[in-house]
Amino acid sequence: MGDINIDFNSNISSKKQLSDILSAHGFSQHVEHPTRIEGDSATLLDHAYSNIRDGRVSAACVCTNVSDHLAQRLIAPRPAAARPTAPLTVKGRVYSKNNKTSFVNALASIDWQAIVSKYKGDCTRFTEAVLCILVNLLNIHIPIKNTKVHLRSKPWIDPEVYNLKLLLFDYIQYTKDNPGNFTVGDTLAKLQIAYNQKLKTKRMDYFNSFINSNPNKNKAMWRAINMELARKPRERVDYTDLLRDTDGKPFASKQQLVDAMNREFVSAAAACGAPAPARARCRAAMAEWREASDTSIRLLPFTPAEIVLILKTAIASKNSTDIYGLSASLLKQAGCAISFILSHLFNDCMKSGIYPDGFKKVKICPLYKGKGQKSAMKSYRPISLVPGPSKCFEVGLNRRILEYWFPRNVLSECQYAYRQGRSTTDLVREVVRDVLHAREAGRHVAVICCDLSRAFDTADHSLVAEKLAHCGIRGPALNLLLSFMTERTQVVVGDNGKISSAEMDNLMGVPQGSCLSNTLFSLLLNDLPGAINGASIYMYADDVTAVVSTSSAREIEGALNSVLGQLQDWFMSNGLALNKEKTCFISFKLNGHPSQSLKVSAGDVQIQNVAHTRLLGFHLDSALVWDTHIDELCGRLGRACFALGRLARTAGRTAVRDCYFATVHSLLTYGIELWGRASEWLRVFSMQKRAIRAMAGVSADASARELFKEFHILPLPCLYLYQVAVFTYGHIHEFKRRGTNQKYSLRSNKYEDRLSSISHKLAKTERSVYYIGPSVYNRLPGTVRNAASAQIFKYRLKSWLEENNFYCN
Repeated sequence: MGDINIDFNSNISSKKQLSDILSAHGFSQHVEHPTRIEGDSATLLDHAYSNIRDGRVSAACVCTNVSDHLAQRLIAPRPAAARPTAPLTVKGRVYSKNNKTSFVNALASIDWQAIVSKYKGDCTRFTEAVLCILVNLLNIHIPIKNTKVHLRSKPWIDPEVYNLKLLLFDYIQYTKDNPGNFTVGDTLAKLQIAYNQKLKTKRMDYFNSFINSNPNKNKAMWRAINMELARKPRERVDYTDLLRDTDGKPFASKQQLVDAMNREFVSAAAACGAPAPARARCRAAMAEWREASDTSIRLLPFTPAEIVLILKTAIASKNSTDIYGLSASLLKQAGCAISFILSHLFNDCMKSGIYPDGFKKVKICPLYKGKGQKSAMKSYRPISLVPGPSKCFEVGLNRRILEYWFPRNVLSECQYAYRQGRSTTDLVREVVRDVLHAREAGRHVAVICCDLSRAFDTADHSLVAEKLAHCGIRGPALNLLLSFMTERTQVVVGDNGKISSAEMDNLMGVPQGSCLSNTLFSLLLNDLPGAINGASIYMYADDVTAVVSTSSAREIEGALNSVLGQLQDWFMSNGLALNKEKTCFISFKLNGHPSQSLKVSAGDVQIQNVAHTRLLGFHLDSALVWDTHIDELCGRLGRACFALGRLARTAGRTAVRDCYFATVHSLLTYGIELWGRASEWLRVFSMQKRAIRAMAGVSADASARELFKEFHILPLPCLYLYQVAVFTYGHIHEFKRRGTNQKYSLRSNKYEDRLSSISHKLAKTERSVYYIGPSVYNRLPGTVRNAASAQIFKYRLKSWLEENNFYCN
């Protein structure tokens, strides 16, 4: 805490520089209100910082009557109580290589053909028999039992290091007893050096192995840092110890609590106000959108080889267990042993058009949303764990549906979620392109960001079934998908899995957490763009964005109200509810003049007009200067710089470099082609150079140019050029080639592999990827431009950038 003459209420460059420096060391500012108020002047020159980031620190300004300004009071948590030294006893399954192998071998030894012969034709009993076998063998080979957890503060200390340390202590004691023996003193000095070197090597080997073997590099990095700093792991507090009823009183028992939580999740969809869909209007809109498909899908049968491939490549290897105690990682290991029986079971279900009840039982693990009171049920999000065999079945069904739809162009081009080759960056890039195109034409433009209340949970089953039939999913396939959506049950677990609620039926919505559910929901919103006049619609799952432009400022307000009215009407017709409190719009002002005050309403609720909003991970502002986005990005990069600096003292360079790509690189490359030429981009480059210096362990004023080459990392200017060039190559059909221009028609074809720049008036357009793209592409060497595939293009482009190492001091 201190009096620093930098006003945190202002937006001066010194404030941003100070924030970046503090973020790099893990600190953040807590005082937010002015502390010096003199007439019309209000400044915040008195600061308070802390490196505690979990919300346990609160700050307030207080009047002490002993100074000319307000004082700050910071409330921080007390140190955690010492952890018990005695071994902890926990109840659960202990997985090892041997018991996993015995479980798989037991599955392989079963006569699955006898099971098929006995239950074929009755998929419900068939499913029960397969699940019963899996659960019984799991309990036999990997039973639930009480185990002791021994806490090891330094796992890299093995017997070799321990014995060396004991020998060192003996020499230290001998030296104290014989102070005049210089030979022993020399031996002690050499032994001390050997011990320190051995300890450092063992510790580095441990952390290298720990990070390299963990697929989540970011999480592994922070665990290594906390271990190296001797930070005690945060004690997990189960939500059952925090929740209170509507009167603020604790529940009589945890069983009563989880039952109440289950009722809350089941009834929340109905309580959000979603109306019943108007099916007649929806049928008319579908017929207007496109003709009904004249063909019907035929589901191809599963094969054992396909089951093995799905388990190996399409399902993440996670240790979280479903309602039957089965984990995805265990099923992946048993893929070959169960592929035969699962293929027959899935084919039986497709033939009968019944999705078995055993696959529709979901385990719910409530997770705190990060905002709101932890004692309120509404502050928790239901995380669903689908049975492992069901997840495999859903992946196969989803592939068959998409393979049938893609050649027929069923799914809307305006949907960017769950589509191969599309991302959130693509959607935001198209929105920005529409905004710039409208402003280039002298039109006024605004963007509406719609928020739907529990969209997945309120999807109407009958309406989804009608849209499926309209798109060619009929017969047993339609019956199977309708059975998949209906009559689902769920239980809520608490107290670290020790207690479960009673089963409850979930009668609404499509289940979340599977690719098949995502496809069904995409189909529900599929005809939305064709129903809205006067706007360009972009969708990412249930995030709907509308770009509205008019020729005059007087028309923009009416156009916004008209488009929002159409959106609300379509949502109501399809059984969805618009969250009016979270829906907002942003009016763009690219000429430096403030936009006019607009009043846009949805029914009797006025929609908020914001200067900037968060859109799919980007902070979109009304002037497209990207200042807010870069502010947040620098804060996140600062924390990553601190982490890399601590890790560099413990782990090897290979592990540190892997963590760099998991943290800093992933943040830098996310949408860099959008904000890479903003006026504040040098702040981001400074943070990248700080990360490189932290990895190398050099001083803050050392040159980072050679360090980029040493680590084989592209500096930010090269990253920008790389992303722009890759985008241009992937969208080459959208640019005009110079050889096709009329003024080059009588010349040679030396310009045919060059792209023409787009005409523009605004400086913002000149900084966009659509203007920069042709310029960057034309300057690439011919060996890069003429690459036969995107993969070869990226490889040659990266090699060329590493060779030239474009840099800006």
